Amino acid sequence: MAHHLGPVQRRISGPDNDPRWLYHDVLVAIDASRNLNNGMPSFWARNFEHLNIARGERVLQFGAGTGYYSAVLGEIVGSTGRVTAVETDPELASQSRANRELASGRCRLGRRPDGRCWRA
Repeated sequence: MAHHLGPVQRRISGPDNDPRWLYHDVLVAIDASRNLNNGMPSFWARNFEHLNIARGERVLQFGAGTGYYSAVLGEIVGSTGRVTAVETDPELASQSRANRELASGRCRLGRRPDGRCWRA
């Protein structure tokens, strides 16, 4: 499972805005006032292993947050699979979309003349 976590950059800020914290196996606050965190990588790695997700499969994720684990799921299912990530919080959904676009270099609806992705 670690080989799926490695390629995915974490794009939230850690304690004291030091991004090195993001690569430790710790909870990092996304929004401390709402008790939102990124989830411990070891916890999610075990969950994903128990689900036995394979290349080419389709995954539906509710509560995508900033999209980090959506990207990890994308690494697991590969280019022949599909991850549909759902996030109801508008700010988190926007961060997730931006992170996905940065990570993939692809845009689902194509690019605008300024190079940014079109939004649905």
